[in-house]
Amino acid sequence: MAGDRGAPSYPIGGGDGDLAGNANAVASRGPAGNTDRYKPVSYGSSHIQAVSYLRNGRVDARTILTYGQYEDPASPWSSDQTRLFSREKWVRFPWTGPQIRRDLVRRVVLRGR
Repeated sequence: MAGDRGAPSYPIGGGDGDLAGNANAVASRGPAGNTDRYKPVSYGSSHIQAVSYLRNGRVDARTILTYGQYEDPASPWSSDQTRLFSREKWVRFPWTGPQIRRDLVRRVVLRGR
């Protein structure tokens, strides 16, 4: 079964957001006739972030955009993070000044009138 707008389907872990201890709220409100094991996810977590403060001032910062970064299924960024999330993988992101400078792709400065 294809996902929304022809995007590929991925198994996603999680459960009803009302359940205590569930770290990922995800639910499907698909038609009752949909008996496929892949049901469309109609709502749930979209951005998850976790930051661990470690010994010696180190930080382990991770995040995931569960729906991907781009809505168009033809884009390479449409389901890149959804695939990671399906495999219970997250993206490490820079947290400290040196990490941010090391990973900087582009800097944009906005000024008002």
